[in-house]
Amino acid sequence: FTDLAVMQLVEAGQLSLDAPVRTWLPDFMPETPGAGEITLRQLMSHRAGLHREPPVGHYFDPGEPSLENSILSLNQTALVYTPGSRQKYSNAGIAVVGRALEVAAKAGFEELLEARLLKPMGMARSAFSLKPQLQPDLAKGMMWTLDGREFPAPLFLLGSLPAGSLYSSAEDLARFLTMLHGEGTREGVSIIGRESLREMLTPQFAEPGVATGFGLGFHLSFLDGKLLAGHGGAIYGFATQLSFLPSEKLGVVVIANKDFVNAITDRV
Repeated sequence: FTDLAVMQLVEAGQLSLDAPVRTWLPDFMPETPGAGEITLRQLMSHRAGLHREPPVGHYFDPGEPSLENSILSLNQTALVYTPGSRQKYSNAGIAVVGRALEVAAKAGFEELLEARLLKPMGMARSAFSLKPQLQPDLAKGMMWTLDGREFPAPLFLLGSLPAGSLYSSAEDLARFLTMLHGEGTREGVSIIGRESLREMLTPQFAEPGVATGFGLGFHLSFLDGKLLAGHGGAIYGFATQLSFLPSEKLGVVVIANKDFVNAITDRV
């Protein structure tokens, strides 16, 4: 969702995939030569070389810091790899993308994605914060241990909100899939141009002949010789998988309310 909103702004000329992200975030200065040249394309395809989590606002930080403070904390870190050199999944990287999106659009991340994506796609039961109207239907996420204990999952907002804090349902995510199968259009409403969506479904920085890895926002592989695109999710008490076959206009959403059971959601 974060990368889709970026592509909308790329189409509008407000962002560029290949300009340094410091164009919009001049305070983004990890302690490594070359970090200032990191691009949105590298961040969106997990090729920027950043740590997986920021020091502030990471997966285990219940303090609910602002997205801006989470990004600033990356200035305390050095890159793990040279930008563009290899794939390394990074929630911190997608958080940086979301902050650049905020700055370019001059709007808060949550409000921006609701206006530009969730409402136009008819995803009325989805939000990037737990709105009062969604509270009654919230599934109870469960944590578990290998020795058989279970306890309720904690509820707090990640400081890296753009990397994975969407409250949603299987039905709403199916609406998202119908937009993808409509090549960027749902029920006559254009969400993203066909060429932009095609770029998102193209492996980035791939070696010649390689058609798997990460596009922009989507993980790409093959199933029975057909392109399989999607993304998994894991947050306290939940595990998810969204996968689709563009050529078949067929997609599947699986949501489990138990912590990190992604091996099961993947299998389903």
